[in-house]
Amino acid sequence: MTRDPIHGHDREASPGEMPFGRFVFAAKEDAPALWIDEECQGANGSVGSLVPDRFEGILRVLPAAPKPTGWWADYRSQFQTIASIGERYTTTPERAWFAIWEGHGFDKGSTRIASSTQLDEESSLLLAAERRMATMQDGQRNALIRVELEDLQQFHRPNRAYYLLGGPVKSATRLVFPGFNEWRNPDLFWPDDRAWFVATDVDFWSIYVAGSRLFLSALSSQMQTANEWVTMDSPLDVDL
Repeated sequence: MTRDPIHGHDREASPGEMPFGRFVFAAKEDAPALWIDEECQGANGSVGSLVPDRFEGILRVLPAAPKPTGWWADYRSQFQTIASIGERYTTTPERAWFAIWEGHGFDKGSTRIASSTQLDEESSLLLAAERRMATMQDGQRNALIRVELEDLQQFHRPNRAYYLLGGPVKSATRLVFPGFNEWRNPDLFWPDDRAWFVATDVDFWSIYVAGSRLFLSALSSQMQTANEWVTMDSPLDVDL
């Protein structure tokens, strides 16, 4: 049993499972993503530096309001809505591409073991032994994840390197944090026909969706959180 270093959920590891889950496959080459850097010509810090310049419009989906619990589930719901509507506005709903930034610390997970501040000597010794065992298991798991990640195809953009995965559009909500059973959002994803494009980043929580105005209008009406039209020149504002 291991513990998610971010969200605190336990899970049993699944032997033979690729690092980001069984609903995606590792790309064999970076060719499906090379168009992105070619078409992102905006100034640094602008929407155009993140989103390719080929679409009719861009919608910024703002994150849900902060709250003590349930925020991550709300964030996943945003991706669920985008993917479910996006499936209807692409000719390739069963083939899409997902990019995940390499710097999220996937091979640095650690198990947290809570304890009371007042323990007798025997309990303290048992707790220390448990922590030593957890540290050893964490090291073994992280080493295995590191090896698995090294085998994945990457592609590069200025200041970012991403793992490139493929799968159905709906896999946007089926990715998992390597070594755990908690959802991991893609940083970028798009269908193989490039009918639309979805992007976020480690520096903010808003989701930028580019595509046809018909698609974006349908999406805007279905989102449960605030959203707004932006342009390639709009700044990438920090959220929360």
